Amino acid sequence: MNKRSCEKMNLSDYELQLAKAKSVISRLEELEIDFYGEFKKTKYRHL
Repeated sequence: MNKRSCEKMNLSDYELQLAKAKSVISRLEELEIDFYGEFKKTKYRHL
């Protein structure tokens, strides 16, 4: 395996990790928005 193919593999691995991270972050943001909406509903229901 030469240096160039190794760099290419590392780059695609990095891109894969980046895509996974973005997907996880977007899911967390959706959950946070859902949770915050539920939190607001329950918080103001008690008042």
